[in-house]
This record gives sequence, structure tokens and C-alpha cells, in this order.
Amino acid sequence: CGICEDYTIRHVTIRAPNFELARNTDGIDIAGNRIHIHDVDIANGDDTIQVKSPSRDILVENSTVRTGNGVGIGTATNASIDNVIFRNIVADDTTFGCHIKFEPPQTGICSNVLFENISIHQTVEAWRRRLPDPDDHPGYAIGIHQSDQGVDDKTATAKGGAALNGRPISQVKIVNVTYRRIRSQ
Repeated sequence: CGICEDYTIRHVTIRAPNFELARNTDGIDIAGNRIHIHDVDIANGDDTIQVKSPSRDILVENSTVRTGNGVGIGTATNASIDNVIFRNIVADDTTFGCHIKFEPPQTGICSNVLFENISIHQTVEAWRRRLPDPDDHPGYAIGIHQSDQGVDDKTATAKGGAALNGRPISQVKIVNVTYRRIRSQ
């Protein structure tokens, strides 16, 4: 809906194919202001609940995400994201738990993010889902990722990106991120 404002998504169940069957099966992608998502249950193969730019004043709570990439922030455009809360979430067999991801040559700001009371359960199967691609990550429970693992220094530089320790990174400023009561098994 472009830049949406003042809406709620609640009591929704989404089932989409996993990553091996269909790439890019996002659950809920958010771009807007004053959005409340609660009591949803999503199983999919890519971004499960993802806050994209521009977004401000987002609350995601009391929900379960399964088999996809968990709950996170990241966008295909330059970042303008502020005041995002993920709380009371179960991440069941997701590749990632709670994460922030940007890639070169993105710029902008992502600020005031809270991940709170998140329970993450990752099996060996979740880790194995990522292994066929040697440039991809096997997964993690908590992460801030500012590089595209599939982009080399030459490509990043051609896109206007920068590199740190030989790794291209985004120029997104990430400020005031808090993780509270994150449990992982």
C-alpha cells in the first residue's frame, strides 16, 4: 500500500512454501507509520515479518514465526526506520531469530529498535537449509548484518559501497538497538 499509516494486522495465519520450494515467500513486509501487528502465526521461506523503509512507530507482538527468516529490519531502499518494537515473539526453527540487515550501497538511518522477550528455537535442519549456498549464513539468533554476503569488493565499489576488512558494507547508521530477554535453544 505504499506508505500506509495507522493500521493493525491481527489474528492472521500465513502458510507459504519454504525456501527450498519457493524463494522469496515473504510473510508480512511493513512500510509505514503507526502499525500494530499482533497474534499472527506465519510459516514461510524468506522474510517472516520484516520492517522496510520508510517506517516509524511499529509494534509487532504476541506472535509466532516459523521456518523463515524470523523478525527483522531491512529494506531494498535506503533506510529511514525509527521506533520499532518486537516483543513476546516465538521464533520456531527460523534461520535467524531477530536481525537487522542492510547491504551496500544503502545509506540512511535505522534507530530506536527493541527486541524484547523473544524465544528462539533453531534446529540443525534450520542451519542445513542455508548450507547449499556457500556465500550464505548458516543462521544466527541475534544479528546486525551490514554486508551482502554475495557481493565482492569490486561489485560493492562499483555500486558506490564501502569495504571493511575486505568486506563490502552498507552506509546505514544503526543507532540505539536493545535486546532484552532473548532466549535461544
